[in-house]
Parts: sequence; structure tokens; C-alpha cells
Amino acid sequence: MDDGNEKEPLVPPSPQSSRAENLGGTDYAAQNKREKSLAVAFESVGFGRAQYRVILVCGLCFMSDSIEIGLLSLLQIKAKDEFGLDGTREALLTSAVFIGEFFGAFVFGPLADRFGRWWISVIGAGFVGILGLASAFAWSFESLAIMRCLVGIGIGGLSVPFDILAEFVPPIQRGRALMAVEFFWSVGTLFTAGLAWGLLEDLGWRWFVALCSVPVLLALAGFMMMPESPHWLVTQGRQAEALRVLQRAAVLNQRPPLPDDTVLEPASTDPAAQQVTNPIWTLGLEGETDTDAPQSTDAPAPDSADAGHPMPPPAPHSDASPAALFRRPLLWTTLRLFVVWVSYSFSYYGVLLILPEVLSGGEDSIDYTALLISSSAEVVACCIGLALIDTVGRTRTSGATYILCGGFMGLMMLAGLSPAVVILLSMLARGAIFIGSSTTWVLTPELFPTAVRGTGHSWCNALARVGGAATPFWGTAALPQSTRLSLYAGVSVLCGLVSLSLRETRNSMLS
Repeated sequence: MDDGNEKEPLVPPSPQSSRAENLGGTDYAAQNKREKSLAVAFESVGFGRAQYRVILVCGLCFMSDSIEIGLLSLLQIKAKDEFGLDGTREALLTSAVFIGEFFGAFVFGPLADRFGRWWISVIGAGFVGILGLASAFAWSFESLAIMRCLVGIGIGGLSVPFDILAEFVPPIQRGRALMAVEFFWSVGTLFTAGLAWGLLEDLGWRWFVALCSVPVLLALAGFMMMPESPHWLVTQGRQAEALRVLQRAAVLNQRPPLPDDTVLEPASTDPAAQQVTNPIWTLGLEGETDTDAPQSTDAPAPDSADAGHPMPPPAPHSDASPAALFRRPLLWTTLRLFVVWVSYSFSYYGVLLILPEVLSGGEDSIDYTALLISSSAEVVACCIGLALIDTVGRTRTSGATYILCGGFMGLMMLAGLSPAVVILLSMLARGAIFIGSSTTWVLTPELFPTAVRGTGHSWCNALARVGGAATPFWGTAALPQSTRLSLYAGVSVLCGLVSLSLRETRNSMLS
């Protein structure tokens, strides 16, 4: 390796050095820089303390989303008593959160693609933490609904930290790293159930709501050690900043830092990197071809100075328009992902909302012990998903588990089942759909290119909130429990079939 004292002989410009020439300086000076694809750069940086920091912060944000979902069904019951809510207003309280989440996801995703992942993540977490705490002091149903709606807006932006993690992990470890974040979702579920079990009846729902905001407040403090995404920086032509992020990550991982004269190239332009991390196409539905894979056409721009996390000016990019999601080659992938996210959200939240009713035998009291036991299924499911994500693959894992969830919910409709069997089936259904939804979270950012990854992922998340917002109205309707379960089961099976048609992305490099 060049130690800086020896000079390499100058050679005529080559096509591969064109990007370096665009970064400024003479043609000969550009050629003396080391061109390195992001794929090779991430292999040099390795996986270690730098990624664990991001997993922790991202996990706390994910935990907050999980807490909000678990909080909804319990808050709905307690607020009904304090504010004298009828069935429609009770459902509206829950749906207000999903309405906020839809709006937040719809807005924060494009902003993350335009202004960067870091700032949008901080803003979203701030909404959740500050307004979540404030809602504990609500003085009326209207004030509570408005503040929970604003919390929902912040939650809509919490998919952006997940994208930072996806863009900060080497391809070989990415599946397991993203799936590991799902443990925080499980911890959040158990945290909510355990907190309700120990405090809700004695201290009331206000203390319960206030304490549920603690994890996201910790995440806000953790963002100070969260980096901006190198992938996003490169798409904006800010290679120097991306290089500094990777150099700091290498030091944290106790690896040799990349040389200062390294010029980072998008991974999709490096044929050698693609050979190492080629997608396993055979695991997806046949007929999904290479033309469906998103391609990166990153346009370089002059490097900007590093100043911590300054709010960058918008950097127009030919592929950064949300309209790219609805043009070839992304159109078919986008539409199928929309169907999957709406379907899994409707079924997943349906399972969560109907569980207290099923476990209490239809009475108004809540069986916290059974609810906690059922919630623990997600911890086991996360371990299973972690083992499957890089062995069976994304599409087969998600498709099969969604279909299994539908089957378990179908069995719950059988009459004469003992409480133990109902709890077992609810655990199996919850665990299966948890594996499926977790795998969908891993798969989705891998299917979109960096320029529109925030928009694509967030808009999928926004449509999931549409499914979630419809769930409480269906769940509280004057319909037999078996009818509601049959719908949840059917939608889950549909979700599985569509998931099986998506392109497999195991070990593929992000474009």
C-alpha cells in the first residue's frame, strides 16, 4: 500500500476515474486518489462497536413504536372510563394515533431523502418523547386525542433510524443486525405489559403513559453518537463527509481507518463488489428479473465541510423524486410492498386489539398475566426470525409465517377451546406474524435505492398505519368474535402470498 512517500506513475485517464475527476483538481491528481466502492469500504470498516451504537439508538426508537401499540389497547379501556367514551370515540382515540403516524410517515420519508437521515430521526423522536410525556397531563378527551395524534406523527418518522442502520452495516451482517433490532420491539411489548401489570391499576393511566415515554427520551440523548448515513452522503456528492463517518467507525471497530485520499464510489458501480454480494434470485418468485432491481446513478457534487450534524441544504437528485417509486423498474415492487404492509398491519394490530378480549373471555377486566405470557411469544419469535433471515431468506420466511398466522387465528375460531389452548394459539399467531412483519421490515429498505429509500420505506409504513387505523373500528364493531378473527386470518394469508412474490435480497449490496 502507498505510504504517502512514494508516488505512483501517472497514467492516462481511465473511465473509472471519471468520478474522481468531477470532485475537483486536475485529471492526474484525481488518479492518485484511491477509488473504493462502498461495498469494499464497509468490508474494511467491519462490524463492531460503531454498528452496535446505531443498533442501540435505533432499537430504542423501535421500542417506542412497540410501546405505543401496546399502550393503545390499554389506554383505550382506561380512557373510556375516565372520559365516558362511547364506542366510536373510543375507537377514534386509537385511530388518532394511526392518523398521525400516516401523516408523519408520509412527510418524514421524503424529508429524510432530501435533508438527511439524522436530523429527521431526531425530530421524529422529539415528537414522540416530548408530546408522549405531555399527554399524561391531558385534561379532556379532545386534548388527549390531539396529543396522541402528535405522538403518532413522530412515530411515523421512526422508520428513518432503521434506514440509517440498514445503510451502515456490511451486507453479510445486515440481515441479522436489522432483525436484532426487533428484540427491542419485543422488549417494548413486554415493558408495556409488565408496566401495566404492576402500575396501571394502582397509579392510573397517567403515570403509565408518562413512563412509556422514557425509552424514546433515552434515544434522543443517544442520537449524539448516531452518524449520518454514508450511503445518503455519497448520493449527495458529499464523499468527504461519508469518508469521515467511515473513518470514525473504523476507529471504533479497532480497524485501520480508510486513507484520507479515498474516493467513495456507489456500490452498484463496482462489478467486483456485486460479484461478492449478488442477490439469491432463486429464493424469490420466478419471473422477477434483474430489471426489477433498483439502480443507482449518483451524481457527484463538491464536498462540504464537516460540522457535526448541520442541516444540509436540499440537494436535487435525478432519482430522488418520490415519483420514481411509481415508474419502472420500481413500480411493481412498490405496489406489492404497499399490499404487504397494509395487510400485515391490519392483521397484526387486529391480533393485539382482540387479545385482551379473547384472554378475558369477553369481560371488561384485563387478564394481565395471560397478556404478558402472550407477549413473551415475540421474544421467542425474534430468536427464530434471527435464525431464518439469512438461511431461509427474506421472502420465504415472511410468506410462510404470515400464512401460518392466518392458520392459527382460524383455529382460534373453534368453539369449546380451553383457556390454555386459546393462550397457546394466540402466542403462536402473535409469534408467526411478528416474524413475518420483522422480515418485511428488513426486506423493504433493501428493495429501494438509496435516493428514495427513506420515501419508499416511510410510505410503506404510512400505508401500514391505514391498516392499523381501520383495525379498531372493525375490532369494536358489533360483530361476532369469530367473524373478526376470520377477516384477520384471511388478510394475513393474502399478505403471505404477496410476500412470496417479492425479490430475494439476502446478502445483496444496497444500491
